[in-house]
Amino acid sequence: MADKILAREGKVRRHGWPVLFAHWTIALSTIVLIFSGFGQMPIYRRYMVDKIPGLGWSGDFSITLVVHYAAAAVLMFAAAFHVIFHLVRKEYGILPRRGDVKESWRIIKAMLTGGKEPPSDKFLAEQRLAYAYITFWLLILILTGIVKVIKNLPGVSFSGNILIYVTDLHTLATFLLIFGIAAHLAAFLFKANRPLLWGMFTGKVGLAYVRHRHPLWYRRLVEKTAGTGAKAAGGAGETEGAAGPRGIGETAEGTGIGPEAAGAGAGTAAVEPGAAAVKPVEPAVPGRASLEGSGRRVT
Repeated sequence: MADKILAREGKVRRHGWPVLFAHWTIALSTIVLIFSGFGQMPIYRRYMVDKIPGLGWSGDFSITLVVHYAAAAVLMFAAAFHVIFHLVRKEYGILPRRGDVKESWRIIKAMLTGGKEPPSDKFLAEQRLAYAYITFWLLILILTGIVKVIKNLPGVSFSGNILIYVTDLHTLATFLLIFGIAAHLAAFLFKANRPLLWGMFTGKVGLAYVRHRHPLWYRRLVEKTAGTGAKAAGGAGETEGAAGPRGIGETAEGTGIGPEAAGAGAGTAAVEPGAAAVKPVEPAVPGRASLEGSGRRVT
């Protein structure tokens, strides 16, 4: 599940199944919540949405209410899973950092003008800001939604003013969340961001793309791979043999991996010259030393 360079595939494992599960469960339950929430107003019968084949149920308040509650339960479960999973693993790379607003502007400006991007970590600065924005309004929706459910329980009552404030805040959070989701999706209109979109389906992104646009993350991946390779070489000896993985830093001619293969070709903003300084020494390939000593050609 951890980030890993998959040299033979020319890919980098960016997300494991727990991340993909949490992401898509939260995304789909949120969409259902928004749709069923508008059905509480109600507007679907007024604008004949319930006449669309398959959406006849959308005009029934009792049904949309149950759907809304069910989607809310799924959302809260997925959100709790997401938080606990990353707390246990101590993974905080998606959280905003100082300077993210300025760095986001530089990245967006580079994509618009074809200029140079600052070197990025696993997550781009605007990804970290988008995560914080969407998370904040999802939290407001969950908290205000809980209050709105509690008020319906027998023997529970709130003052009229409290309910008005809670309802207004719930509605405001809904529209601001929709805006955030729209902005999040609009980011993929830029060609440079599209490899990240497919990564949310497969969990993988191109190795050349990572080297080009995420050099800070790539450096850590190479150091980790080098450490793992050294242990494997010491314990496995010549078991890898000629079938061992290719060096991560091999040229395009040797691996067939070029910048274009990962969406880092034309149209992708370049990284600032300073990014070159972070490229580490490539790790040794397990079994290479024994092959060279035997006189066999290493490929």
